[in-house]
Amino acid sequence: MEQSLYYGDFKDYVSLDKNQYCIKQCVLCISLFIKMLHVFIFLIIPLLILPIAWWQIGLSYLVMMGIVGCCVSFIVSLAHVVENVEMINFSEDQENIIDNHWAVHEMRTTSNFATDNKLLSFLVGGLNFQIEHHLFPHLCHVHYPKIAPIVEQTAKEFGIPYHCYKTLFQAARSHFRFLKKMGIKDIAPEFTK
Repeated sequence: MEQSLYYGDFKDYVSLDKNQYCIKQCVLCISLFIKMLHVFIFLIIPLLILPIAWWQIGLSYLVMMGIVGCCVSFIVSLAHVVENVEMINFSEDQENIIDNHWAVHEMRTTSNFATDNKLLSFLVGGLNFQIEHHLFPHLCHVHYPKIAPIVEQTAKEFGIPYHCYKTLFQAARSHFRFLKKMGIKDIAPEFTK
């Protein structure tokens, strides 16, 4: 099944500090409730009301989760695995410390794409505004188009890069060009810092 949906949350739960007993119990209750609600909505209700076999519902669920996983990974790749962003290369002899402020790091390692495409923004829940998504994670995505010009202008004022591809196609081409270049052994080190 989907690792982040079923396994990842419980892995995070186990890693919580034992001194935070109340918080840990609250997190467990919320996680269990959400997991049970998910199973109820996507498996139990269809089993009860649809006139099709259980295995068809199970197969449909797996196909749905696979499609969602592919879409999300593609969106994240278009924002972080493209030519114009920096890649941080941590080696074993380093202390794995990022030498920039968190916000500067986010700006250098993230790219927006197709920000004028309202349909795409709707379909991906504003994740084509990855820079704003990272800088303002608690802000509703419908506000990203309004704050993006402000973020871009502020980045220019401070000499921080603001990466953005005009179209989904340009971002996808950049992603695949980047993967091709990374596959060439002698060129790969120039992309990492």
